[in-house]
Amino acid sequence: MNNGVLKTSGEMLSTEGVNASMFYDLLESNKIQNTQNKVFTVFEECKPQTYRDFVYDYIQKYPEDRSTVIKMFLEDTKYTTVDSTAAARYKDVFDAEQAYLSATDPETKITLKYAYEAKKEAYDSYNNDLYKQASVEGTIDSAVVTTSKTNSDYRALKLKENLFKTRAALDTGVQNASNSLKNSFSAKNIAVTAGTSIAINLASQLMNGEKVSLKTAVKAVTSMQFVGNFIGSSLGAAAGQLVVPLVQTFVPGIVGTLAGALIPAVTSLVGGNIGSSLGSGASFKEALKSVDMVAVAGQAIGSTLGSMLGSLIPIPIVGTMLGGIVGGILGEKLFTAIRNLFKKKSNSSIKEVQAPTGTTSSNLAQTNQIKQSNTSFTAAELSSLRIPDELDSVSYSKMPSDLRALKDDYENAYKIYVEASSSGDSAKAREALKTFRAAKSAYELALKSVK
Repeated sequence: MNNGVLKTSGEMLSTEGVNASMFYDLLESNKIQNTQNKVFTVFEECKPQTYRDFVYDYIQKYPEDRSTVIKMFLEDTKYTTVDSTAAARYKDVFDAEQAYLSATDPETKITLKYAYEAKKEAYDSYNNDLYKQASVEGTIDSAVVTTSKTNSDYRALKLKENLFKTRAALDTGVQNASNSLKNSFSAKNIAVTAGTSIAINLASQLMNGEKVSLKTAVKAVTSMQFVGNFIGSSLGAAAGQLVVPLVQTFVPGIVGTLAGALIPAVTSLVGGNIGSSLGSGASFKEALKSVDMVAVAGQAIGSTLGSMLGSLIPIPIVGTMLGGIVGGILGEKLFTAIRNLFKKKSNSSIKEVQAPTGTTSSNLAQTNQIKQSNTSFTAAELSSLRIPDELDSVSYSKMPSDLRALKDDYENAYKIYVEASSSGDSAKAREALKTFRAAKSAYELALKSVK
């Protein structure tokens, strides 16, 4: 075809190379989900004898892929199967391109280039009309006369295809979500999760130089915070599995593949964070607000990459699990560090919330009396509510899990109080202060016992 002369449609469809190319293009297409399985199913159930038969059988069995498969067929056959003038039109465009490319005179070359581009545009537009009509009528082997209804019929066809794809994706998503829930709440998985958490807790105690206590480790996995995290993570993972097929159906290729890997991780982490907060007694609104999406994104990407690398370790399950844990920790730290690097602190009060400086707790009652009549506070007044640095000096990473929970409650209550005191609502501020005082007292008492 170096001279631009096409074979007839019959000759093309009788050529092994052309048929092989069409199958290759179909199997390698990223616009169709599960292409290989669909192709094998068509051959097994319909037993087509020619490629034309295969296309007709395929679009009958998988109507959601109708326009895509027809377009691929028409492009591979250069539209010769649906238009008797296709070969002549192709030759005309081919000759115009060769004339433009072979011209040596600059002015002539420009003129010929414009002529070629005009012919190519008209050629593509005409072929697009043929494709739309062929898609609407479902014909790939006869001349097609374009009608005024082509565009509206084609839009209706695409809408119908998208509905088919959506229904198929949802069916797959529901099945995947169901399997995810069954796996998460199976006795085996619950036992593995609890056992792993206990082992990690014991290892953390040993590494931090604490007295190893199985009772403390078991207590951590029986807390409502742990239960909430487990249930939230399981529901979140199932929700992600429900969404993934939809994303991969309408966003094919590398982006869809990456989304398929990351979405369940993100939804599981978000669900775990919310469940953990609810388990510790926070309201749903507070639980949602406490989710740090930057940290979640870092954990999701890190754990996904870590799991992939960990799977290279020749120890089944263990390598993948350790890789995911380490990757999640490193990813969270990296993303949080980047966020903090670029984060702009708008006022000094916010700075005090993030990096408070402590003083004695005896100022608390006096400060509370001031807040009864005045809800505008300075950074110094707010920081005076904090536990002194010399008492609150235990590294968070080295805290036992029950002390961490009290620390989290204390910090969360403080943030809520700062926000309430800045809102101008004195009643809300007093209520928030009451909650903070209780959380502070519990944490302060625990710190003293540790000391």
